Amino acid sequence: MQTVFSPRYGYNNLEDNMINSFLATGALAYGKIVEPAVTTGILALATDYGYFLMEEVTVDGASLFEMQMGEYQYEKKAGANTAVSVLIPKRGAVIRTKWVVQGAGGVAVAVGNLLDIVAGEYATNAGNNGTKGLLKNIYTDSIGNVMYDVKIL
Repeated sequence: MQTVFSPRYGYNNLEDNMINSFLATGALAYGKIVEPAVTTGILALATDYGYFLMEEVTVDGASLFEMQMGEYQYEKKAGANTAVSVLIPKRGAVIRTKWVVQGAGGVAVAVGNLLDIVAGEYATNAGNNGTKGLLKNIYTDSIGNVMYDVKIL
């Protein structure tokens, strides 16, 4: 299973940086940046810093195969009473994520790029003057999965 998101540096105690009370009524991918609605606390993809989603939320929940394999603990079924865990971003911390994309300005994803947040993902900025993250490193594992280390600005 590919790693999708993990805090790398700057988080000494994850428990102190987690919130476990926001609701997920629709499918949301693990590691995406989400923000809660002010009145309901229901999470949606963010266009600015909110929180990092620490659990996969699907419309049908874990499959029988996933339960047999023991992978179901990170997947929840979307619903009106589904509370999920989120991680609070910390300025200066570094996270590893697969959620970095080329933005609308056409700037290629490269080390040293400044990033913004678009639809829950880090995205390159046309003038390379983003304000949300700094791309520190790009890693490709032995089977071709690409991961990005992003410093939170």
